[in-house]
Amino acid sequence: MKLIQQQYYTRSKKGVYLNGEGYDTIAVSKNLTQNFVKEYIHPICFYEIPNELELKKEDDKDNFPKILTCINIPLGEMIIGQSIYPTCQLKSDRNA
Repeated sequence: MKLIQQQYYTRSKKGVYLNGEGYDTIAVSKNLTQNFVKEYIHPICFYEIPNELELKKEDDKDNFPKILTCINIPLGEMIIGQSIYPTCQLKSDRNA
């Protein structure tokens, strides 16, 4: 039996894989390898704003839907992810 592994991707001054500011993994379960994260998880780490919210320049975080992603990868495993559009990115604030 395999346990669930987790990875957290956001904007930060420094991440697990990047030395500078930007979007990167900031926390990852110890059993997830760097290659696995970069090959399978990073490509699905994004949030696309729904057109109707972008057109009206929405800034209320409660109006942005949470996005669920579920993919099967060639290794026979399943990745389930959730993307949430954080308020700090809406207002161009940055994480400490």
